[in-house]
Amino acid sequence: MGAITAGQGLILFLMGPSAIRRAVSRDVDNGMMISHRLTPMGNWKIVMGYLTGPIVQMLILYSLGLVLGLGLSAGLAAIEGSAIKLQVWLAAQVAGLCLAFLLTTSMLLVALATGGKNTALTIIIVITAIFGAQALQYVPGMGLLLGVIGAINLLGLIPGMGSSVPGSAAVPAIGCAVQLVIGSIFFAACCRKIRRPERATFSVGLALALTAVTSLAMVGGMMSAGALTRALGAGFEPGAQMIWSTSVQLLITMLLLNAGADLAVTMDRKSRFGAHAGATLWWTYPLLAAMISFLTYVGIGAVMTRTAPGALLTLSAVTVGYSLVCAAITDYSLFYWAIARGKPVLTIGVAIVVGLRVGPMLLDGLLLGMFALLGDLSDSGPPFMFSSLSPIGVMWMAGEPESGALVVGLIAQALIAFVAWRIMSGTRRAIATPPAPAAVAA
Repeated sequence: MGAITAGQGLILFLMGPSAIRRAVSRDVDNGMMISHRLTPMGNWKIVMGYLTGPIVQMLILYSLGLVLGLGLSAGLAAIEGSAIKLQVWLAAQVAGLCLAFLLTTSMLLVALATGGKNTALTIIIVITAIFGAQALQYVPGMGLLLGVIGAINLLGLIPGMGSSVPGSAAVPAIGCAVQLVIGSIFFAACCRKIRRPERATFSVGLALALTAVTSLAMVGGMMSAGALTRALGAGFEPGAQMIWSTSVQLLITMLLLNAGADLAVTMDRKSRFGAHAGATLWWTYPLLAAMISFLTYVGIGAVMTRTAPGALLTLSAVTVGYSLVCAAITDYSLFYWAIARGKPVLTIGVAIVVGLRVGPMLLDGLLLGMFALLGDLSDSGPPFMFSSLSPIGVMWMAGEPESGALVVGLIAQALIAFVAWRIMSGTRRAIATPPAPAAVAA
């Protein structure tokens, strides 16, 4: 039974999505995608063709495995005088098909949006969908930011699947329902994208809602499993998860803030000559960055509650949130200044990471080593704590609100954010100032 289930999972979660991506890439390269768009067929028929055509042979193998599993389950149920085995098998099939529907529709949507060329995003989607919380020990932060209730978690929640913690039948049912709803939204987006590739995949509101729902669903699945510590492995360190999740979140939000600053500069330059650029929703990128930050720390709270009860009592959410706001203001302001002045944005981004994110912690590590060699390291640690200048360090030090270095670091972060904001404000005023009449005439 285990071998059959593994084979079906291989078909549904690996081979199927990969075949769909290759089919879209092939049709884009040979021009068949244009032919599909010119046919009188309905959009949903074309989308269904992509969802079923490339994997029809694999679906035959899946159906054979389903029939074989039903026969074995019925035989075991007859021998044991109980229908539990058959019910568990059927529940596992339903859960697997629901997740496969979400996975294939999301894969097709990504393929249509990128021409089937984004292999890295494909790999991330597949790994997260299959492993869910298990992905945290290999790629920290991924499951909290991108996942839904993963296949392994979902199957583990079904009563009778061998989990040491009794599951509730309502939890996998809710998980399947969420996956079907999100998959249906992706299916509708594919139908729109197939005819009009230039059209935005989602509206701003729907994109933000999907981000929130999928992230919270992942956290809910992790909490409901009741065996998070076992799933993450014996060597899992909650502190390491906090640090890595913060690092991943900061990197992703930096990219979003850079995109928002780019749009804001474009809007300000247009308004200089009287053009109306109100439709440019530059603010959606900072809003999405804030949402990702919030959901990341909801997930961290879930992890800490499971792995280290009482840890949330020492984790100051206000302190960490304050540091993240200062970091976001600093990043956005510096990116705006760099884009407006024609400075190398990549260099500015690396400078922010090295100087304000990683550098302070490395400097503290160097000081700690020096004091240890000199034998002058007291119980209170080295006299300088530069880690408080970084949100990553603040996350680590949040359990010590009485630390004077933490207070000094938080004040310094506010001053850095204020200076960066003033620099951006001056640059923005210079951009928004209309040119002199003589310059316009010339």
